[in-house]
Amino acid sequence: MMPQVTLQIINGGTVMEPLTENDIQVTLEKRGAAGRIDFTVIENGEMDFELGNTVKLLIDGALFFYGFVFEKSNSKDGKTSVTAYDQLRYLIHNKFSYIFEDKTADEIIKVIATDYLLNLGTIDGTDYPFESYTCENKTLMDTISEVLDRTYDETGNEFILFDDGAGKLSLRHHDDMKTTVFVDATQGEDYSYESSIDKDTYNDVVLVHQDTEEIAEAHDQNNISKWGLLRLLETVTDTTETVQTRAAQLLEIYNRPSKKLSVSSVFGNSTVRGGSLVTVNLKTAAETINQTMGVYSVTHVFQNDRHIMNLTLEGGEFSA
Repeated sequence: MMPQVTLQIINGGTVMEPLTENDIQVTLEKRGAAGRIDFTVIENGEMDFELGNTVKLLIDGALFFYGFVFEKSNSKDGKTSVTAYDQLRYLIHNKFSYIFEDKTADEIIKVIATDYLLNLGTIDGTDYPFESYTCENKTLMDTISEVLDRTYDETGNEFILFDDGAGKLSLRHHDDMKTTVFVDATQGEDYSYESSIDKDTYNDVVLVHQDTEEIAEAHDQNNISKWGLLRLLETVTDTTETVQTRAAQLLEIYNRPSKKLSVSSVFGNSTVRGGSLVTVNLKTAAETINQTMGVYSVTHVFQNDRHIMNLTLEGGEFSA
């Protein structure tokens, strides 16, 4: 059953519910991108709204998207195309330099959010303190992504940063984002499967200690023979006793092809966002997939009498 969808644009104290043409689309990604809503307003002459105004999308009365108008384009027939982003857009837009001492990724996120007047929701503890972390003139999103990536490399714990749909910045452990969504052959109009060793695949890891210049290496000779040498080279500040362990951990993470599964027109579910976990049971031309997979990106499409999702999935042996 199609949920009740309410779109609002708020200019000061005026709440408007515009009539839209065609689809309303909301795109949510797992990492490095702001949530985005796109729609076209009909008969804009009666709609007085500006850049920076608030946009809300409610599903059955509950907030699903909360953002701000960043782009609007008027056409000759009086229609206005609108793009709004959630507050993660400010993390991507703004750059700054920081020096952090003995802080965890979640503590770093809280500092940045406070400095840039962003609203905080649930922030899970990441429990891995950085003895020292310096970033120079980086976007805030790049800084946060880097400390979350490093936390994952060191601990194996993955955390997802997102706007919770109510205008609050949230950080959740990936394992806590499981949904009840099930994707199988009865759903989706089409799917595509892609594998690659061109990105984020390494079969040789070399770590150079910043102070001692000692080298630790871990490699998979079998995959080097198959794919050629794909080397990850990093400078680290770990204690010399842990560098070799970290090299082995990084090899375990990156010594595999990246794989991407895209499924279009799946039954819509408002709990699904970038980083959510869904259950998949599909047989592709390449292999059978029967496992929990992560949502790398999702576009929710609200059109007339239906809500569908276009999904890009990763997980287990799969990675986008």
